[in-house]
Amino acid sequence: MIADTLALAARYLLGVGLAANSAAAQFTLSSSDFTAGGTLADEQAYDAMGCTGRNLSPALTWRGAPAGTKSYAVLLHDPPTPAELERAIDSSRKR
Repeated sequence: MIADTLALAARYLLGVGLAANSAAAQFTLSSSDFTAGGTLADEQAYDAMGCTGRNLSPALTWRGAPAGTKSYAVLLHDPPTPAELERAIDSSRKR
């Protein structure tokens, strides 16, 4: 799931780079902390709302950035399941 998100981000960034420079090298984004289709380690999970992770970011490596690239933006969205939302709402009502 996260690997798919990162792959989508990499494809977007590659597209931006190719639009700016048609001779750009192929952009790749990878991580030693997870594999395609895998999950993040517990230490990278959220540390609140019943989760006991450590909020550590996964290691990311990129190669082939378009010339002139100065920074990257990576967004990960992990929406809660309906059951998680229901637990959070119930928990907040009990306070």
